[in-house]
Amino acid sequence: MGRNRIDRGLITGGFMRVITCRRVAIIALAAAIVCGCVSPPKTYSVQNSSSVPDAYNVVWTRLMQWFTSSQVQIKTIDKASGVIYAERASVANTDYADCGSPGIATPIARPISMNVFVQPVNAQQTRVTITVTVTETRSFDKTVFQVSCNSTGRLEREMLLAASNRKPPL
Repeated sequence: MGRNRIDRGLITGGFMRVITCRRVAIIALAAAIVCGCVSPPKTYSVQNSSSVPDAYNVVWTRLMQWFTSSQVQIKTIDKASGVIYAERASVANTDYADCGSPGIATPIARPISMNVFVQPVNAQQTRVTITVTVTETRSFDKTVFQVSCNSTGRLEREMLLAASNRKPPL
């Protein structure tokens, strides 16, 4: 009888080890599946600079109008040096950036920041350069984290068209 208890204990112990190994295998498989659903953002060729055939003050005014009508908050502005730094807490338009697939994480916000440099080339020509940075805040299992996104070029194109007083194509 004592021997059976020992045998059962060994069998039970072996069985528990098998369950533990199965659990680890299942967890590893689930993690692999979950990680497989996440994809990195695509890379785009972005035109972020253009020469506009208008005077500096005219281009500057157009850009100020664009920021106002687009409800983008300007954080730093210096007309003399041609620098505008602006940001938007979150952008609903997902066409501006590709953040990849979040997998099972939940996107919470997509803040966007813009550095715009406006410089006169001559009396009737102005150079505009735009740098856009987008991140996506995600949440999973009470953990909040950020991922870097890649600009699609749409926002830069809209701003450059506004600077040259042209409308974006529909």
